[in-house]
Amino acid sequence: MGDTIRARLTCKRKIDQGKLSPKGEPQGVVVWDEQVTNQHDELVASYDILTLVRKAG
Repeated sequence: MGDTIRARLTCKRKIDQGKLSPKGEPQGVVVWDEQVTNQHDELVASYDILTLVRKAG
């Protein structure tokens, strides 16, 4: 409590699922590396985030 945090997202990889959304649009997954630091630049959390994305034509 009382900390100020900063989050940094870095794209690790993009995955082509070869699937279509319910609307028939191509989709994939982006894997992000998440690093959270406090006001002293100490690492307080680290994890991966997966996001489902629509692929551009």
